[in-house]
Amino acid sequence: MRNQKSIVIILFIIALMWIMHTLSKNFMVDSDFEKFLMKKDEVISNPSIWTFIIRIHIVLAVIALLTGPIGLIKVLRNKRLPFHR
Repeated sequence: MRNQKSIVIILFIIALMWIMHTLSKNFMVDSDFEKFLMKKDEVISNPSIWTFIIRIHIVLAVIALLTGPIGLIKVLRNKRLPFHR
């Protein structure tokens, strides 16, 4: 039981660190996604759509990173088994 708690805590900390890195890199350092869009010059017809889609992708990835470790908590998983599935 203690070992499982340690693993969940470690995974949660890693997820939080990755989230902070992603948010700072994509929303503070390069908020217009210029580096990413420069690599897509030949396929981009409307950069604002690409920027919008990238932001949605990042937000959904953050949600997935936060809910992943929560799904490993046995008490919550067993309590809400139909929701978990």
